[in-house]
Amino acid sequence: QLVYSNDEIMSFSRVWTGFDYQQARGNVEEANWSGNRHDPMKIQAAWRDKFPKSDLSGGYLGDGYPLCVDLPDKMFLRKGASYRLLGSSSAPELMEDHSYFKNDDTLKRFALDDSSRLKEKLCNADANGKCQYATSVTLDSNLGCVASECDADTLRVVQVSQGI
Repeated sequence: QLVYSNDEIMSFSRVWTGFDYQQARGNVEEANWSGNRHDPMKIQAAWRDKFPKSDLSGGYLGDGYPLCVDLPDKMFLRKGASYRLLGSSSAPELMEDHSYFKNDDTLKRFALDDSSRLKEKLCNADANGKCQYATSVTLDSNLGCVASECDADTLRVVQVSQGI
């Protein structure tokens, strides 16, 4: 039987930090505003407690998952790596950066070399050589690195061609 104290309760409660109500809906009548209780809550990354949370077995929540440093080299070129088309935006979606990165024009996308196999997959050129970008691409096999890809550790946003 597991026994726990207020320390464990406090640690587990920190998992639930950072949640906020979604914006109100226009199609729902409410007598008084107490938050949108119809839609799932959104996570405000800046509100999250980023420190490890202990579990009831003497370890930490998430133990057993590999650390980033333990993952194979060049994960962005491995089978299963997925890419989403962001268009002209260089801000990654579904990831939250610190606010001082948001409008920093010195941060660039990783520009893929013309000979890159990753660029070839993401471009998906037609018979005339014009790119036919898909909204999402998942690699179905491992790709070899080319040029500066071989020096990169992790990629967040890549530039396939000018403006994309």
